[in-house]
Amino acid sequence: MAVGGGSVIDASKVIGSAYFYQGDPWDLVVDAKKRNSLDQLPVVDILTIAATGTEMNNAAVISNPDLNKKIRTFGPKTPAVSFLNPTQTFTVSKYQTAAGSIDIFSHLTEQYFDRAMTEPMDNMIEGLMRAVIKYAPIAIAEPENYDARGSLMISATMALNGLFRSGRENSWTCHSIEHELSAFYDITHGVGLGILTPCWMKKVFEDPSTHAKMAKAGRNVWNIQGDSDTEVASKTIQAVYDWVKSLGVPTTLPDVGINSAEHFEEMATSAVNQANLSEKAYVKLSPDDVVKLYQASMSTNGFE
Repeated sequence: MAVGGGSVIDASKVIGSAYFYQGDPWDLVVDAKKRNSLDQLPVVDILTIAATGTEMNNAAVISNPDLNKKIRTFGPKTPAVSFLNPTQTFTVSKYQTAAGSIDIFSHLTEQYFDRAMTEPMDNMIEGLMRAVIKYAPIAIAEPENYDARGSLMISATMALNGLFRSGRENSWTCHSIEHELSAFYDITHGVGLGILTPCWMKKVFEDPSTHAKMAKAGRNVWNIQGDSDTEVASKTIQAVYDWVKSLGVPTTLPDVGINSAEHFEEMATSAVNQANLSEKAYVKLSPDDVVKLYQASMSTNGFE
């Protein structure tokens, strides 16, 4: 039984597989094929934070601080039973509520910005984005607001239960880049995503082929008006940054104690290799591109 959030439930999933394995459980993280060749004990979870959506999928993200590795692995089963009661999240701190909300928003963003044409999925994602944008500040200001907590909880579950992955063709970008940050540094995953996502949007904005999709999000999610896709897309990036900042979390890497570029090249190379960002990303990125993204995240230059 897992009582907690993503880290607790993810660990329980891998423990459920390791029960049938005689070697080092880390092997099952590094090699998901090996894990999928095994059975998995049933996992029952009681969710205590709205964030990862792990309560309704077969994924697990496991960190190994000794190796500076944070790896996503997939197993043969989702949790057998998940209890989702919004009242269990009433005592989640403002900081973690904000971080969890950003994580939900990022899960939606990663699947929304894709080259495949999946209009029905896009429309549903836009609705969940609007809900997270609306209810995150309310949950922070009113921790025992049931409607706000419930909306965030169901949004988290729906965002990553596999529904919106249908028909997608590109790999996730910001999550892979952030996993490297939280593998090397003790930072909260959702906060790292909040720092990186606006900078990533600015980076991919350099490719004009992204403007139409960004503008679509701007019009349908943020209610931004403008004469051209390029104008609306630019305003959308600012809107994402402003929303993250409004939640009261850090917006630069130095704000979370990362003041040096010491590991940027190593992290960038690993991120590109882990997610094949040079071939499969929404906008293809090289290790040098990711280094520049980390560098851009050191300040708020470019944001109002």
